[in-house]
Amino acid sequence: MSTSHKISVHCPYKLQKCIVDIPADNSFGDLKVLVSERIGIEPRFFKLVFRGRERSEGDALYAAGVKDGSKVVVVETEEYLQKRRKELTSHGLFDDVPMEEDSQAGAPAVAEEHDEVKRQIEAIRGEVDDLNAQVRELQESAQSGPPSDAGDSRADSDKKLKIVMELLTQKLLKLDSLDASGSA
Repeated sequence: MSTSHKISVHCPYKLQKCIVDIPADNSFGDLKVLVSERIGIEPRFFKLVFRGRERSEGDALYAAGVKDGSKVVVVETEEYLQKRRKELTSHGLFDDVPMEEDSQAGAPAVAEEHDEVKRQIEAIRGEVDDLNAQVRELQESAQSGPPSDAGDSRADSDKKLKIVMELLTQKLLKLDSLDASGSA
């Protein structure tokens, strides 16, 4: 039993809003078991994707950066999709359409969403590059040695550095908030 504090993890699956409370030091495998109970699919039939990457069951939530309120996307495996398709087809509830044609139906919307996320990332990258240039300037001025009134200059440099660090933190938070999960 874990003694770690609990975090709430959002695990969207289709139209379900699955929120799981789990100790922060648990693994993705533990999360997978809890999600499985909520959505009714065996753990072997889905993957968990966090920040655009599939996570293995042994990965620790805290080590991957999962925090209270984080979103971990549930993605069905190909095996599950084929199994489900066979079940529906055998009951006459689904026309037997090849998987390739079926998956292409939503491709334009996904591509458009992907392009929008790409644009947002590029905009943030430009802002981070500007901040990086400011950091370099501050480093160069610090390395060039103190001018005659070092006290005032040092205080100004520290203040500028704190401002740049805060701006960088804001950009990273902005990047983290982008929904880049797609259909991984």
